[in-house]
Amino acid sequence: MLRVSAYLNPSTLDPFTGRSGADHPYLFALYDTLVDFEPSTLKPRPGLASWSFPDPKIMVLELRPAIHFHDGTPCDADAVRVNIERARMVGTRSTVTADLDSVASSETGGPLKVVLHLKYPNSALPAILSDRAGMMMSPTAQATAGDDFDRRPCGTGQLKFVSWADGDRVIMTRNDEYWKKGEPYLDGITFRVITDYTAGAHSVEAGENDFMWNVPPRLIAAMKSNRNVKIVGYPSTRVMNIFFNYGRPPLNDVRVRQAINYAIDRVGFTRVTTEGTGQVASSLAPAEYWAFDKEGAKRYPYDAEKAKALLKDAGYEKGLNLTMVVLPDAEYRRRADIAMDNLNKVGINVTLMPVQQATHTFNNEKKGDIFLVVWTGRPDLSQSYFALFSKDSYYNASGTTPIDNIDELISATTASEDLNVRKVAFAKLMQAERDAALFAPLCTEQMICALRSNVKGFVPNLLGKPKFDGVFLDT
Repeated sequence: MLRVSAYLNPSTLDPFTGRSGADHPYLFALYDTLVDFEPSTLKPRPGLASWSFPDPKIMVLELRPAIHFHDGTPCDADAVRVNIERARMVGTRSTVTADLDSVASSETGGPLKVVLHLKYPNSALPAILSDRAGMMMSPTAQATAGDDFDRRPCGTGQLKFVSWADGDRVIMTRNDEYWKKGEPYLDGITFRVITDYTAGAHSVEAGENDFMWNVPPRLIAAMKSNRNVKIVGYPSTRVMNIFFNYGRPPLNDVRVRQAINYAIDRVGFTRVTTEGTGQVASSLAPAEYWAFDKEGAKRYPYDAEKAKALLKDAGYEKGLNLTMVVLPDAEYRRRADIAMDNLNKVGINVTLMPVQQATHTFNNEKKGDIFLVVWTGRPDLSQSYFALFSKDSYYNASGTTPIDNIDELISATTASEDLNVRKVAFAKLMQAERDAALFAPLCTEQMICALRSNVKGFVPNLLGKPKFDGVFLDT
């Protein structure tokens, strides 16, 4: 049994309604996805299905045969179509609706074939289906559990759900009927929820847990001194940002949003908060990602005087007050203190609102003006832009957009399968996003994991969300 120190309680174990990027390590263990991805590049590869585009507006999924959900229900075309339609139509509870915006309808084309009819060409769909939208759940279990499905999950993954004690632990056991021959290698996983990072690190050092992800950089040196612990750090799509509710004053004024961008000393913020392991961010794309825009990286250098001038022009010469939503742990408080100090120097006084369910507070309850949080990324960059800035998306707290054609700009990034064409479209999108100062990217973060020496087979991925496929314990 692998013992994992997890820094956050799951928001839910229903992949279509989850609100936290920290859910993924739990979800990847329970649910297989229609499409998988190459760990180092996020390039799509077959998962539960292979795919083709016989027409730019038609995607065909060919499912692997003889795969069953944990409750014995066949994972066939009918089951997949139920999942696709639930993801599209589940309503305000769904956090993946924007991911499948391009899907107009779905139908079965045979026992193991699903046909997706698209509103417009979307070359990002294979990558999208390697994420939450492609996690397949048993329709039988959904119907039986109803609204309780988020507490009674049932997928086709390598592990089966056993129990979830809120704020304490999530226990999963081996799926003996797993479709990948010889796997899984683990008898199960116990996720221990330890929100204090130092306590989580100590639990791995002491051998109480075997694995910890999202290790703060400040703890690396101490953990490296333990000969029974290995530290693995690798690039990821994790970007620390300040998001805005620009649906109301004062953030509905682009000058205020631009002022915040100029006010943050990203070099200093990155150096202090990542201990030199991160990089200054200029967008949602890390430098390792194929769509990274070098020209866009030159926008908004640290310029406190420029920030003050913009605030004066916006009518805030005497300053303004903002409320910042943030997670309540010490790591976020450290980041918030630095950002608040930067903003205070240009006349922006920030009041902290630390809450455990910060995403829900900012996006659902519409509390707070700004939100300091890491965006953990998605397999395809277009997903992140749709999720964060499409007018009707769950993560867009404002419910509006300062860029009238934002959806068209995002859709243009998925109109071709040619990466060179897509990169040009992304550059245009990023230019518009930066002009409008839709948010303030601060720094990219490595995903840093700590493993006991007996943990073998772990393969990091650029998404920065650990998968435990192939992991085993060397006894």
